[in-house]
Amino acid sequence: MSSAEIQPWDDNQVMDDDRSRRELTEGLFRQRRAYLGDDVFLWDGPHDNTAHDLIDAEIWHTTFDLPTDVLLRTTDNNGQMIDDMHSQGLAWLDALPLDDTLWPFFHDAYMDVLDEFQAAPFIAAHGFYRQAGAGLRNALEIMARAARFAVRHDEPGYKAWRTGTAVPPPFGNCSDLLRQTPAGIAIDTQLGGAGLFGVNPNGVLRDLYASLSNFSHAHPGSTNGDIWQSNGPVYRFEAFTTFWTLYCDTSIACFALLKMSDPAAKGTDALLDHAASTLPGAHWHGLAEATVRALSLDS
Repeated sequence: MSSAEIQPWDDNQVMDDDRSRRELTEGLFRQRRAYLGDDVFLWDGPHDNTAHDLIDAEIWHTTFDLPTDVLLRTTDNNGQMIDDMHSQGLAWLDALPLDDTLWPFFHDAYMDVLDEFQAAPFIAAHGFYRQAGAGLRNALEIMARAARFAVRHDEPGYKAWRTGTAVPPPFGNCSDLLRQTPAGIAIDTQLGGAGLFGVNPNGVLRDLYASLSNFSHAHPGSTNGDIWQSNGPVYRFEAFTTFWTLYCDTSIACFALLKMSDPAAKGTDALLDHAASTLPGAHWHGLAEATVRALSLDS
């Protein structure tokens, strides 16, 4: 898409008066903006609720009016998808043990993945689709690295990665190593074809990683400008639907990596139901349900 094709947003069009606004008629709970009370937070002591450096009203409108409009339109039209991602996020929380010693290779990495799964839908709901997709790649990459160290019981390598004293292993390297483990061989044999870890033709994980990398590297067709056809953000139903599908793909992929590397890790019925209901056909090479069954993710 050339710059000439982009429909520009005029900063003078900010919604600073009622003439630029269309009030909500449904879902009025979305109308109110307010601070949360001090009792909501876990730490003790009063908060300083004084505004020390208040933003200028014009800058507020210029910066936040368009993302707010996208959020309202997204929650008007994609409510079930948001609910589904919320349910998957709760499933991730449910699987996390409180004792971090139970998951020596996964606890911290899992928390990082959970952060991505919480942040990405929020970002996408506000119209920044490229950045949301890039967050999903982070999640897949983090879990692949954790699995790589876990299957080898490589505690020094894991600690070097987590402390930033070693170069993180590339995703392809992690996938190749996992493919050669007894668990990787077993799952790919059971699934047949390229399975999860195949190369030329690519299996599920490499194809998914390539799709997500389009967003991380802002490849043509995956930039915000190409998605919006504008310098938005602006709401695009198809873009949010694509993001939701990729979120589902990534969630199942990360749980599969966790489960094959640590069979004792518990899964959830919610993820099994999700795989059965939302990823048939072409998505995940049609292997989501078979992978869930093979790895007993609902145990």
